[in-house]
Amino acid sequence: MAVMMPTMMFGQLFRNVTVEKLDGTQPGDHKVAGLSRDGKYVLLTSMSGKGLERISLADGKKVTISELDGAGIQPLLSHDGQVVVHCTDTFGEDHLRRTSLSVTDLALGTTQALAPPSRQLRGYRLTETHAEAVMEEGPLVRRKARQTATDVALEADDRPAVMSRDLQLQVVQGEETRTLSPNGEGEDVSYLWASLSPDGQRIAYYVSNEGTYVCNLQGEDVQFIAHDCLAPQWYDDNTIVGMKERDDDLFIASSVIVAYTLDGCRQELTDPSQVMLFPFCSSEARRIVCSTGNGEVYVLKIEE
Repeated sequence: MAVMMPTMMFGQLFRNVTVEKLDGTQPGDHKVAGLSRDGKYVLLTSMSGKGLERISLADGKKVTISELDGAGIQPLLSHDGQVVVHCTDTFGEDHLRRTSLSVTDLALGTTQALAPPSRQLRGYRLTETHAEAVMEEGPLVRRKARQTATDVALEADDRPAVMSRDLQLQVVQGEETRTLSPNGEGEDVSYLWASLSPDGQRIAYYVSNEGTYVCNLQGEDVQFIAHDCLAPQWYDDNTIVGMKERDDDLFIASSVIVAYTLDGCRQELTDPSQVMLFPFCSSEARRIVCSTGNGEVYVLKIEE
């Protein structure tokens, strides 16, 4: 496997970054789980992925989406923040996990089932009109995501969805889910934190004990980004934002949010005095959201 290695250069990628606490957020068992592409709403879950809330960045207003296990693990939020696809994890008498999918229309306050509890879920995605689930066997499961009449004016989104499931890298598009192994296979190779670039052409992902990489939708043209970039997310098509943490084997001692470009530049965006974790980005709104070590939510306002 040939991997491109950029030469890392420190510099100023963004002219000014303002860090502000989001009104209404309090310390607790919280972490950020998503951000709408227009930058108006953030998703919040627990550190274990139990429960899911939507919070408005404008006024801090909260709406509970689910209180169940697994709801905060890779939820999908529509561009306008009004539709969410989320999971529920349950365990049977055989002690095996089964995952179901639901679609919540927050504009109407309704939730409908997308896929029943199963061990055959391969992947899922959300377009501006429909939610889709791919199962190991059987046809694609497709449900209308919005219950309002306004969706007739929306264009379908053909972008794939990328995710990390069972420590593998997956691309969901149409009725197909592809499992990629751009850095090889094996018990010691785990793929985490998959993120799709805004142009829908590349995937950023983290390989355990190695660092963050980028590849195309076929798992080719692999490029190494950084060893110290955990939870990578695309800011724009040339910039990836992640967290750089230092721990003492028991607790996270420090964690800063850092931006990396594909050509090798980097910039620390937060102060090491605060533990900042799990960034999500919206270049459209010039916002990055993250949670602190004690569960508060902060918003980074970007001046480019």
